[in-house]
Amino acid sequence: MKKTLALILTAALVLSLAACGGGSGAGDTNTPSGGNGDVTSTDTPSGGGEDSTPENEVFHLGDTVTTDDIEITLIRVESGDILYNNVATDNVRDEYYLRPTSLLTDEELEAKKWQDEYIQKHYGVSPITYEADDGRILVAFAFEVKSISKTALPIDTILERIDIDYNNGYIFEQSQLCAGIGGSWENTYYATDAKIEPLDSTVYEFRGYADVPEEVMNNTDSSLNLNVYLNGRSHGRTTPDIVFNVR
Repeated sequence: MKKTLALILTAALVLSLAACGGGSGAGDTNTPSGGNGDVTSTDTPSGGGEDSTPENEVFHLGDTVTTDDIEITLIRVESGDILYNNVATDNVRDEYYLRPTSLLTDEELEAKKWQDEYIQKHYGVSPITYEADDGRILVAFAFEVKSISKTALPIDTILERIDIDYNNGYIFEQSQLCAGIGGSWENTYYATDAKIEPLDSTVYEFRGYADVPEEVMNNTDSSLNLNVYLNGRSHGRTTPDIVFNVR
């Protein structure tokens, strides 16, 4: 009888220990569950990281930016009510094209006058201008571009679009963009046959302008950037390839 009772007590003890072990396992299972809360917390910063994707490095006037295909330098940003617009022809490229006439020096104005007379006499082209409407101003910009690509680069897609970004979000698209090809300025939109061939060491100049409200240039306390979209990929995109800070 005593032996039987001892066996019963032993069996009960084994069952009790097994139950405790199972409870311990359940507790271990709950620990990862609590840990999932930590993972969710970790995921939150991760998700925040996606929302806070590092912005493109910001460059400035005179900086040269190197991509897989080109070296590009912002060389000038000017503004005025009137931009000179004599595109020239053949082997005479107008150096004052899309320059604000009000910012030209006396020497430049004298040289421009001589150039106007020469082009008028030999090519029959009279100088004209772009003029801003009341309350508006024209922002002109110029880039130098050199190809480092191993394949030919179509002129019309090297610089797809230039936006004026005022006060971190007010966007104004370019009104015109041209490239200096040969002896004249060609609208890049129509320069579909022009290409920069591999190993061409020529530094090409691109000039353009945007029509913006006067506030964009007058309110110097607010930021002003040039957003550059490259290689024909700007359609539907809002994140530029390169950002040049003007102020």
